[in-house]
Amino acid sequence: MLGVEEVWFSARTLKSLSSTRFLNISLPDEFDARAWWPACESIGFIRDQSSCGSCWAFGAVEAMSDRICIASRGNITPTLSADDVLACCESCGYGCRGGYPDKAWEYWVENGVVTGGEYKNNVSTMYPFSTNRAQRQRRFCCMK
Repeated sequence: MLGVEEVWFSARTLKSLSSTRFLNISLPDEFDARAWWPACESIGFIRDQSSCGSCWAFGAVEAMSDRICIASRGNITPTLSADDVLACCESCGYGCRGGYPDKAWEYWVENGVVTGGEYKNNVSTMYPFSTNRAQRQRRFCCMK
């Protein structure tokens, strides 16, 4: 996948992943999360990452936003900031040149992720993304 760096698992981790663990589960023919959680509008929304190869960050923060909404039964509906992860997570990867979604989740747990708006909507002025980390950090303060 473009923008997502390959993640290597240790032999110990791979051994713990069972290939037969889910063989006896019956799955529905279809499932639409938008219908299941209609109060969580973020589930059906696709964000514009502009020309930045940051699908790894967008995918992670979109899933985080969705999980918060689902866990709160639609009472909390944040739009978490991909720019926060891109600018501030030093261990997440290479910004607009690819990164590690799992590291974005670790960053969220350890530091939190601020909320932010959509590209060109006047809620957030961090866009468009720069491929230069120093430029992003100057435009977006990482002091939480």
